[in-house]
Amino acid sequence: MTYDFTTVTEVTLASGAHANPQEGLCFMEMVAWFAGEEHSDEPQCACPVLGRYGIGLNDRMPTDLRDRLLKPLVPMIAGTRGTRDDERRRAEFLAMWTINRILPSALRAIGLKDHGDACATAATLPAARAAADAARAAADAARAAAYAYAADAADAADAYAAREEVFATAVEGLRQAILIGPHEGFDRLIDLPARHTALKDLVQA
Repeated sequence: MTYDFTTVTEVTLASGAHANPQEGLCFMEMVAWFAGEEHSDEPQCACPVLGRYGIGLNDRMPTDLRDRLLKPLVPMIAGTRGTRDDERRRAEFLAMWTINRILPSALRAIGLKDHGDACATAATLPAARAAADAARAAADAARAAAYAYAADAADAADAYAAREEVFATAVEGLRQAILIGPHEGFDRLIDLPARHTALKDLVQA
């Protein structure tokens, strides 16, 4: 049975690191909390490549989109810790996702359509290190794209829709990267309903 994580409404994801859960939880701190680990934004149950990407998105996304788009992926991150090869493959995928899906939007939004089209059709990366660097920069690209869209939008409604599209694309990249390597998921690791109850008690204390 898959736990419905949309029912976890007691906590709003916050940017930055926090000293303890009472002060707040970012994306990866919530992963640690629900996995039953000590408070940390680097939980042992999670792939570090996915964690860095997730934190980058968490810290750059506006609150309204962070909870709606990113928080549902919390239960997918637990159990993703794998081998160095898993990390390399995920980093390469996120790098290509950034180049093929996120950067084209940013470049086209500022009038560089030809450059955007070139990124969209790029097929290879020069090296694994470049892939990892690009993966870490993916959230920055999403933010830049969102700002570029907003600046070029005809009105506030268009700006909001464009911003959401960019971040939704970035979050979808994270979801697909999770599936590349091990992804046991929360249901095999912990009693999610019990952890949810504990979170309610923590928030109400």
